[in-house]
Amino acid sequence: PDEPREIPFASGAAVLLRAAALREVGLLDPVLFLYQEDQDLGLRLRLAGWRARLAPRSLVWHHYGFSRNPEKYFWLERNRYLVLAKNLRLRSLLVLAVPLLLAEAAMLGLALAGGWLPQKLRADAALLSPRLWRHVRAERARVAALRRVGDAALARWFTPRLEFEGLAGGWLPRLLGAPMAAAWRLLRPLLAPR
Repeated sequence: PDEPREIPFASGAAVLLRAAALREVGLLDPVLFLYQEDQDLGLRLRLAGWRARLAPRSLVWHHYGFSRNPEKYFWLERNRYLVLAKNLRLRSLLVLAVPLLLAEAAMLGLALAGGWLPQKLRADAALLSPRLWRHVRAERARVAALRRVGDAALARWFTPRLEFEGLAGGWLPRLLGAPMAAAWRLLRPLLAPR
């Protein structure tokens, strides 16, 4: 776009954050370590009432290439569940349980077909760690204390589209597009309002 506009959250690759916002919600979660830590921070900021804006005239050079390093998938898979568990209310997690289980089945199939099933299974096993869930409980309490926005308002930034780099333009997003959009129209109003 030519003009600044609001976006869901800023990528950690190129972001300028207010010090007051970081003092309020904290920094990147070191438990996430790699991948989706910027999304987690963005969700915490938005739940606390902060907004993210795109500055279209900014120039950033970020050398990036999508890699299929199997180790990457461990962090992606483990962290996507941690981000949801840390930031969404229990009601919202229950509303999203069936779609998340379906997504999990699909990811297992993709992992098998893509040759990264061991990393996927290791990520799922890592989610059983009591130490990790103690951290999630503490983070949930911290997020609840700073929360000014409900999950229903946050969900306006969610999408029912499959926008995963490895699937871009493929048959799976086309096949599942309409059913996912219909399911989202039904589920979105059920998310926790505050």
